Amino acid sequence: MSTIENMIILGAHGRVGQYLIKLVAKSNIKARTSALKGHDAVILAVGSGGKNLLQVDLDGYVEVFEANSRSKYTTQTVFLIDEVERKLDYTIVKPTWLTDESPTGKIKVLKGIIEDPGTVTRADVAQVLFDVLNFKDTFGKSFDIANGDKSSNDPRTYQ
Repeated sequence: MSTIENMIILGAHGRVGQYLIKLVAKSNIKARTSALKGHDAVILAVGSGGKNLLQVDLDGYVEVFEANSRSKYTTQTVFLIDEVERKLDYTIVKPTWLTDESPTGKIKVLKGIIEDPGTVTRADVAQVLFDVLNFKDTFGKSFDIANGDKSSNDPRTYQ
């Protein structure tokens, strides 16, 4: 059972965000867009798609990290860069090349440098973002993911 009751999804209109919204809608979690305070989770599903990399993929993430760290509430933040490690519970999910294919439900966590890391569906990335919300063993860690043969909803996948 999820301990998350209220969350903010930034980038919910993007392609990964749309899949994520569908997962949240099936759960008992309330997704909101109000101020960051008082929420159990903040998910950034924002990506530049290769345009405005510094403005979107770096500055935008740092701004949200800083806003979260100023909040008197600790929130879990996923899909980010490690900026304020001691102030937030966070999990960073870094997908390989994104595709629009049907979800597989299976991923792999990449270890080290791989010449051809493969691809991952946007729907599977959304599922990973949703699944790791309650995996406390993923807090403070970063994961490079691609489609593979492990279930995203199994905490052992991230060990």
